[in-house]
Amino acid sequence: MRALLVKALMLLGLGCVFMVSWSCDDELFDPEVSPICDLQPSADIEFGSVALGAYRDTMLTFRNLNEVDDAQNYFRMGAIPDGDCGVFTIPTGGLYAGVRLNAAGELTVPVRFQPDAAQSYECRLQMWYHKYQDYLIGTQNLDIARPCAAQLTWTGSGIVSPMFSVEPSEIAGGTVLVGELGGKGIRITNRMDREIGGTEPALPVDGFKRRSDATCPSAFRVEPSTAVIPMGESREFTVHFDPTEPGDWFCEFDLVLGDAADSYTHFFTPPPGPHLTVTATSVAPACGLEPGAELDYGQVQVGSSSVLTLTIRNETDAPIAGNQFTYVLDTPTADCRVFTIDPADTAGVIGPGESKDIPVRFAPDAGGAFECTRSLASLKEPADPADPNLTLACPTSVVWRGEGVGGSVPVWSSCAPGGSNDWYGVSGVSGSLIYVAGDGGSVIASVGDCQWPASGTVFADVDLKDIWAYSDGADTAAWAVGNIPPPPGTYGETGAILRMDGGIWQKADEGWIVTYGAVWGSALDDVYFVGTGVSTDFPNAKHWDGSAFDTLSIDLGMSELTGVSGNAANDIW
Repeated sequence: MRALLVKALMLLGLGCVFMVSWSCDDELFDPEVSPICDLQPSADIEFGSVALGAYRDTMLTFRNLNEVDDAQNYFRMGAIPDGDCGVFTIPTGGLYAGVRLNAAGELTVPVRFQPDAAQSYECRLQMWYHKYQDYLIGTQNLDIARPCAAQLTWTGSGIVSPMFSVEPSEIAGGTVLVGELGGKGIRITNRMDREIGGTEPALPVDGFKRRSDATCPSAFRVEPSTAVIPMGESREFTVHFDPTEPGDWFCEFDLVLGDAADSYTHFFTPPPGPHLTVTATSVAPACGLEPGAELDYGQVQVGSSSVLTLTIRNETDAPIAGNQFTYVLDTPTADCRVFTIDPADTAGVIGPGESKDIPVRFAPDAGGAFECTRSLASLKEPADPADPNLTLACPTSVVWRGEGVGGSVPVWSSCAPGGSNDWYGVSGVSGSLIYVAGDGGSVIASVGDCQWPASGTVFADVDLKDIWAYSDGADTAAWAVGNIPPPPGTYGETGAILRMDGGIWQKADEGWIVTYGAVWGSALDDVYFVGTGVSTDFPNAKHWDGSAFDTLSIDLGMSELTGVSGNAANDIW
């Protein structure tokens, strides 16, 4: 009632009315003792571009600059929102409900812009300011002498891509040896296009936080751990992986970002802020070769030799279980006869950080190029039948090359026919067809590369002593001589002559008066068989003229003849 009465009297021009402590002197309306509103930083705020799911914070500060602590200097203020204000949030019960600022009072209002769509937003706040004393007595439209802005305008845009990018955001770290350091580079770019709150929006990278995951070991780290990235610029970082045990690993980092001026704490909340995904495999052991899978000897004089060393190494030295492997050098090719290694070096176990030196000697036996290939297996130790090979194995073969120069020297190489028989005779038709004869009627023929299959069907009761083979280009024949052991309880062997024609063996002659030790011929119709006669008046040799056998006596019949050769039919030894 008092307020209405005062107002009515003033409207009627009846002058001032003095009631209690109220007065009408000039001090009531003096700006120096009236509320004065101040707003920082500005009535208009542009939040810029913010990624969907992210947010940006800033602060508004209202102050009552009148410091005289008098109820007449208090004022009340509030805001009426209009436009896209749903994505601009302020604390509930604040501006929208109305607040009071005492003399020298201050109100800080946090404002957060968090877009929910890829579009532009504008929020308009219609502000009102009332003297607090008039508000209490119901006076209306009596604004303070110096109000703040009549309208606050907040604008911003929601975007799909973040304002900061990590490139690449996914890293396949590949395979890293246990105990060694692997590294991959990444780039973080500040994509903001304007200043916020009057400060340059540099980006302090406060750290890369590993998400809680059992497969994300502490061996993963990012360096440098912090950095400042100015607006529109990029910085390089390195993702390190330093494994201490073998395995397959997955790690995801959240990037913690902050404002250089600390006007807002985080640009992003994980997720969907920038993050980094890293996968890697760590292994032990790993096989390595020095100087490599090939050895090149260059030119070496025939009759001399050169030695190079092949080193097989375990690349990992971590003293962990299973950090060892077995190597096997096998299946040499034909030219490997002139590239020799110690048989003890063809296989072995190599432990952590260890190596095996294998001297390889090249000794050419003729002029020309030589190349040897040997398979190389690097196997898990202990053996794993389901997955035998190392993850990081050595090359599966090694190649050794060299060239022999100068003259040639005769070199004997082993090409044993194998088996348990005793072999006594050998005869060759060509370099690729060689016959060997021995006990039990055994005849074998080489078909090249030291392979000795049986030659036809031979009589098992004849212990063969010699063989002779011949080919005139059209026909090939072979003769073999030997002896049939006596039946149990008797004495005296029986000589036998065998002939092979068309791959079939037959007994061409058999008799007790002579045993045979050798055979030779100059042609298919000129073949000689020598041995030992049963007495001095019995022959000890025979001759084949192409159709029949003739008996011969060489020296005394009792002489034991074990070899025969010649140049022609009339020149026999």
